[in-house]
Amino acid sequence: MKFHYYKALNFFFFLSIALYSQGQENFKHNSLAEKIYVQLDNEAYATDTTVWFKLILANAGTHNLGITSGVVYVDLINNKEKIIDSKIIKVQAGIGNGFFDLDKEYSQGVYLIRVYTEWNKNFKNDFITEKYFKIFSIENKETSLNKEYLKKNSVNQSSISSNDTKLNFYPESGKMVAGLPSKIGFKITNFIGKGIKGKGEILNSDGNVISFFESNEVGLGHFVIDKVDVNEEYSAKLYGNNEVYNLPNVYQNAFVLSIVERNKYIVATLRTNENSTEKISLSASVRGKDYFNKELNLINGKYIFTIPKTTFPEGVIIFTAFNNLNQPKAERLFFNDRSDDKRLDVNVRLHDSIFKKRDVINLDLSVTKKEDSLIKSSSSILVFNKKSETNILTERDNILSYLLLSSDIKGHIENPGAYFSKNKSLNIDNLMLTQGWRNYKYTDSRKNLNFRMERGLSIRGTVNTKQRKMSVKNLPVTLLTFGNDASIYTGQINAPGSFNFPIEDLYGDYKEMILKPFGISENERKNYTITLSKTKKLKPKFAPNKLMYHNITDSAYQNKINEIRLQNLIKNEYYTNLDGINELDEVVIDAYKMTPKRKKMFEKYGKPDVVIDDKEIMAKKAKNSRGLYSVMMAFQDRVTIFRDSTGRLNASTAKGGKGHTTLVLIDAIPVSQSDYFLIERMIPDEITSFEIIDNPPGFRQLYAQVLNTNVPSGYFPGSIISIYTKSGKGLYGALDIKKDIRLNKIPVFSTKKEFYIPNYSDEISKKFKEPDFRSTIFWKPNVETTSSKPIKLSYSHSDNVGDFVIIIESITDNGQIGYKTLEYKVTESQD
Repeated sequence: MKFHYYKALNFFFFLSIALYSQGQENFKHNSLAEKIYVQLDNEAYATDTTVWFKLILANAGTHNLGITSGVVYVDLINNKEKIIDSKIIKVQAGIGNGFFDLDKEYSQGVYLIRVYTEWNKNFKNDFITEKYFKIFSIENKETSLNKEYLKKNSVNQSSISSNDTKLNFYPESGKMVAGLPSKIGFKITNFIGKGIKGKGEILNSDGNVISFFESNEVGLGHFVIDKVDVNEEYSAKLYGNNEVYNLPNVYQNAFVLSIVERNKYIVATLRTNENSTEKISLSASVRGKDYFNKELNLINGKYIFTIPKTTFPEGVIIFTAFNNLNQPKAERLFFNDRSDDKRLDVNVRLHDSIFKKRDVINLDLSVTKKEDSLIKSSSSILVFNKKSETNILTERDNILSYLLLSSDIKGHIENPGAYFSKNKSLNIDNLMLTQGWRNYKYTDSRKNLNFRMERGLSIRGTVNTKQRKMSVKNLPVTLLTFGNDASIYTGQINAPGSFNFPIEDLYGDYKEMILKPFGISENERKNYTITLSKTKKLKPKFAPNKLMYHNITDSAYQNKINEIRLQNLIKNEYYTNLDGINELDEVVIDAYKMTPKRKKMFEKYGKPDVVIDDKEIMAKKAKNSRGLYSVMMAFQDRVTIFRDSTGRLNASTAKGGKGHTTLVLIDAIPVSQSDYFLIERMIPDEITSFEIIDNPPGFRQLYAQVLNTNVPSGYFPGSIISIYTKSGKGLYGALDIKKDIRLNKIPVFSTKKEFYIPNYSDEISKKFKEPDFRSTIFWKPNVETTSSKPIKLSYSHSDNVGDFVIIIESITDNGQIGYKTLEYKVTESQD
């Protein structure tokens, strides 16, 4: 154990405040927030699989990773607005990763992953990241999702294909002004709000056609009226639709701010229909920071600003024109594309382009800054089947679209990745005219910062005295934690008063700990009551875009479900032939009560080979029994109890031999090996069953999880001792601990887990018959490229064939980003 004395100091919090106060006139309040980019390995998951995710925390204003939180909260939320699982993720230098193991009992439907930091509570809900995704059952043939949610929100599925079309108009900078030209953005949507293609014509009051329009694949476009007439009432007609859509009213007197790009310059033209020479100013900011401000007089009601694009970083610029009273008169959003000089070059080289099933894929990865030397970065690598996951490339955010676009614009953006694809099939300025119309995130005035930036774990709480007038300064206290990272902390607190102890990184989702005064007698301790504070969780809110439900009818999505179900049948047949047990069937064992925890164990690791129930245990319990293992010595024919080199009791299967590993799970919760010494202290009366599973499936992955190491390859014999307790709370719920010692359960960082890939580097392993149908072929969330040489990576492909896509997303400490895709083909092996 370790001994520490702490003085609480949140350096980074005060540093953030200092940076905020310096030059605060150039920054909006929200520019101090943290953007949280969440990359999922997939968009749809089968039950009983794993959701893998990477987190990137960047300062909202600069995209710098340096001054960001070290603690991130991740919640898995169902459509009933219930948090069904939570993680606390450790983030270092802005980078973190984690996973959710999906339970087989989850109903199929749309789910939400919500991600936030304590610091971001200072900025309302603008910087809480939400990622909706789908879960489907491999057994349930029903494909409709969340029927209860659909019914509750009055979404009529039969109306999804309705011809009820909407056409909305968005004049550039907000208004159509008499006597001035006007560029007008528009959006065509169907019944559920999905953008659709459409053509039509613009009519004047007499019904004469004055312009034509046509939308792109997400329903966006624009047209121009050369000179707006205040006496006209403009309207639009869609071809194939008899409905008339009215354009906005024309203003008699107002300003229009037009933005266009000319070569390497941004040309901003401010006009008014009055022959005005009044003093005006134009300001321009990106992500809440001002980069341009110029004051001047209009010349005949007009002024043209020519600004180099290099004045601004890449991203969404908000241009605002103010009059001499500093009142905003016109506003326009514009995307500054600096892909030629600002983005990273991600270089990936495959050693081949066509492979066979289970071939080893070798690739070289390096990152440079526009033909410059190699640089250090954090990169993620994701490999998936192009046919079944093609929407990942366009329909969801990637690192470019999130950090540069969707994180700065409110509302849902259809196909955000398409704006940053190689062919750039969508015109991003149409999005600025419509989606970005007065919908920017960085308009708030400066406010108080009431929530701290958490750089690590801490234990907060209060201490009270039983006697009202009693007051003690510098009361010494001791905090004890258990596990691999067991530690002792000491410090001093005032009673009554509050405390905040920073502690080292602890892993395991939750830890049991003891906090008590020390250096005083037991009777004196009774004068103090210590209460721990809990971090207040945000209230769950489940409000997915209706398009999530529409997409379930997509043929690619349906084909994916059918393909995975077929693959599952093949795996099921393999396991049935292997040991006569269908791993997907719910098997009822004679005289064996299938509780939810037992069912979970059975589905993951198979049926137990040894079952010793509570009646047998209590029958062997003697008066002088000192704990569970002392009683289990009476069952040496089924379990081996032995003393290790330290003299402590341990257990292993009676069938085990040299090289055989035994792991312990209590109430389906893996026990850390550093806590094994506590198992012998479990109260026999609290045990409902002691079971052994020899050579279970998935043992190698469990071993890697418990020991926080790589998954062993090849043959790896082992057994699981599975213990069930009356409380169902795991190890600490059945320990023999003095009643006057209070155990507290504190949330800590979530256990890390490795993405498992079989090793097919030799011909023997390639011919292993166990089916390998990974939906995600490869996932490496944090590969650190260096400035010295390219990184070499390799992984074994699965049994899947077809075309596959590699996605690499990279970011540097100072917020430079890069994105790259690469494809390869896999064919059937030649026997």
